[in-house]
Amino acid sequence: MAGRRPPRSLIEEPGFSAGRAAILPDAKRWDEFWGAVSWALAQDPAGFDQIPEHDLWVIVSEPSRRDMPRIRTFYCFDDTHIYLKWVEKA
Repeated sequence: MAGRRPPRSLIEEPGFSAGRAAILPDAKRWDEFWGAVSWALAQDPAGFDQIPEHDLWVIVSEPSRRDMPRIRTFYCFDDTHIYLKWVEKA
């Protein structure tokens, strides 16, 4: 499709990796959850909430009845990458 920007690649920063490790024991469906979140972020990172007065954005996923807690993912982005800053249970 002409004029469509390719999806941005995701880069995990150390705070994100540490947060994910802390969440994993309570997130039995992480791969399914993260597949949906990463797709949404790569397509339209500006489509979620920006933290006022900061170059930081957040996407919040609601808990599921299937062993997924409510999760907040903080990130920033440029034209080619999304920098995953940290993730936490909300």
